[in-house]
Amino acid sequence: MDVRAIAMAESEHQRVIFTAGGDACVKAWRAGSNAAAPLATLTGHGNPVRALALAHHHQLLFSGASDATIRVWFVGGLTGAGAGEPSCLHILRGHKDTIWSLICDRYFLYSGSADATVRVWSIRQGAAMLEMPEMAAVLEGHQDVVWTIGQMPSCESDSRALLLSGSADCTVAAWAWD
Repeated sequence: MDVRAIAMAESEHQRVIFTAGGDACVKAWRAGSNAAAPLATLTGHGNPVRALALAHHHQLLFSGASDATIRVWFVGGLTGAGAGEPSCLHILRGHKDTIWSLICDRYFLYSGSADATVRVWSIRQGAAMLEMPEMAAVLEGHQDVVWTIGQMPSCESDSRALLLSGSADCTVAAWAWD
């Protein structure tokens, strides 16, 4: 399997590496282990998985794929951040093409796509688990694939974080909102 995305969760008890690629699966591996088989295989995407991001103290994993969807996975039982088997909690739809990049912070998931947009998803943790994320914004301005996303934390004089996106149109865009 070709590996297209990697994410790592580390707790005081263990390290887990998540890989994804052309087989449309996300696999969890125990770091430092020579095991030939993964701890778990998360299936559901219809096309290759291109991006991964962890959130909420390593309980949640987001995967973006060529099927233009983002899956929200509970992985707390694998990472030591919770108990239970891995499962898909939600499927986010909104992009019209491959999702190439994902990052998240405490409040938002950001996704960059071949549809030339960056989408901002509001993520809130309810009483039991993550509520269904809502699309908070669609950032338009690129003319080609958004390959990568980065974030600069807010500074003391400005409470807004700055989101950066890099595109195949040879531009880097800076986005800020309240």
